[in-house]
Amino acid sequence: MKKLILNYNQALNESQKDPNAFIYLNEAKEKLIKALSRKQLVKAFVKQLRNPFRGEELNGTFFILDETFYPKERKIKRLYELEIKRLRLIFARDFKIQGFFNESDEERFFDALSFKTITPYFLDLKEYPYLENKIMLKDSITTAKQKLKEAQSQGGRS
Repeated sequence: MKKLILNYNQALNESQKDPNAFIYLNEAKEKLIKALSRKQLVKAFVKQLRNPFRGEELNGTFFILDETFYPKERKIKRLYELEIKRLRLIFARDFKIQGFFNESDEERFFDALSFKTITPYFLDLKEYPYLENKIMLKDSITTAKQKLKEAQSQGGRS
């Protein structure tokens, strides 16, 4: 696993210097995702990433992309986005992933990881790996941003 992460980080550094090296980054990313998707911790992480507010009451509030008209829906959507960002940041830090080529590359990485990982159907909330300092629905946007900054200051990427 360490070798795959090292290869990915090296490919990332090379691709930032030479655009032709992006092919090697994609190969390294695919191998890393395949290896990560088998780990039990990653399975629990993906389950948490898919439903970060599990166990909290949403009161029937649903949001679809940018079609949020009410302040409460906008707040929940923003908290959801911040929690996803926090989870990805902590995951990358824990697995010593230096970063991603750009935001869309990060999005594709976690989408592919989520797609490749077969998560357990029943998973107790206590088994979620990143519950410490979690962004909650009752948090304000300011508090959520502070929690995200704390996660960044603990050695995560910016």
